[in-house]
Amino acid sequence: PFKTDSTKQFVLDGTRTLWETQDASDTYVSKVEFEAKTDGVLICEWHGNWEFEVSPTSDDGPYAEKPQVISFRMLANGSEIAKSFRNIDAPEKNSGAMFGCYQAPAGNITVIVQARTYRIDGSKITEAMDNATSTVNNRGCFINERELIVNFRKR
Repeated sequence: PFKTDSTKQFVLDGTRTLWETQDASDTYVSKVEFEAKTDGVLICEWHGNWEFEVSPTSDDGPYAEKPQVISFRMLANGSEIAKSFRNIDAPEKNSGAMFGCYQAPAGNITVIVQARTYRIDGSKITEAMDNATSTVNNRGCFINERELIVNFRKR
């Protein structure tokens, strides 16, 4: 198996709603790369824990109807093979896992995990940050300990 684990904190910015692979310090959520000599099957597992910078809904405050969430997805050679549901910001600290399989061709293989955080406002998603000009709190999310394990089974 190929494995990457990290205790280096990944900082997920609350000013964007896009899927993030790397943060401002070039830390990956999780990434495994290798070369497969034959085609085969990837069996992938990721688990990790995270903490919201601020939990706007935990105290039924002004954002109780607009919760902040974090979502994760796993990609193998650019194809989505697993995705977590929206994990809400109450409780402030939480953990989760994803599992996926992928039929892989021979050659270079890249498995990455991406994350994004946003607010749910009815049927819309918006930035988690309160005010685009605020420098005090961007309502980010910190992804702490995590591990990505990729097993390759040749045909």
